[in-house]
Amino acid sequence: MSGQNAEDAAETAQHERCVNQDSSFLELLLAMACHDLRQPLQIIASTNNWLDRHLVDPAERVRVERLGQGIAQLMRQLDQITEAVHIYERAHRILLQPVALQPIFVALVDEHGVEARERGIRLRVCSTSATVLTDATLLQGILRNLVRNALKYTRNNGKILICCCRRSHTRRIDVYDNGAGIPAGMLTKVFDAFQQLDPVASEGVGLGLFIVRRAAQALGHEIRVRSNVGRGSCFSVIAETVSPSWGSNSTRAAA
Repeated sequence: MSGQNAEDAAETAQHERCVNQDSSFLELLLAMACHDLRQPLQIIASTNNWLDRHLVDPAERVRVERLGQGIAQLMRQLDQITEAVHIYERAHRILLQPVALQPIFVALVDEHGVEARERGIRLRVCSTSATVLTDATLLQGILRNLVRNALKYTRNNGKILICCCRRSHTRRIDVYDNGAGIPAGMLTKVFDAFQQLDPVASEGVGLGLFIVRRAAQALGHEIRVRSNVGRGSCFSVIAETVSPSWGSNSTRAAA
């Protein structure tokens, strides 16, 4: 290697180290912020709960209710940011292994069932014995964000369905809703960070579907979406089916 080439290689290596250090520092800073913000939010939420139990004046109770809604919105946004950090951390050390889908489906209904019932939305899952090659934590995070998105854009008394079907050597996991639907011009943009279909009405910061895409990329899964305005949407995750030759404890590094 010539002197110039060696110098260039050294500069490149130094640049990569600086980039990695900056990335690690920002990751740590964001994780610390998420952790440190949660405690004061919990104190505010606790105080708001106390006020809700003790105030009787209707006007004051309206203010307390609005405060509670604001706190809940901040909590959800903080959860999304924390989940994004968690995905980034796991993306560098993912081991794919056989994961049964049914327990994940049941957990999603348990997690979101109360909100769905309160709004009269029918949230149901199709029973399945399917097993796919994935990371259970990241796959559940993907589906959690898809269900949250469906709840956000499905009108009261609507329907959401979680199911899967076999496609050759893969399984397609679908989250259907009969909500507002997505305009054709937005279908290629919905997975971008901070992208919202309705910025005025939306409570989030536009990270949910961005998290879905990044997690799917880390796992080597495919994400698809189809939608009709006024009729609803279907988001699909396509994962590799586990072959009979795989043992229950077998693992494979994500591509």
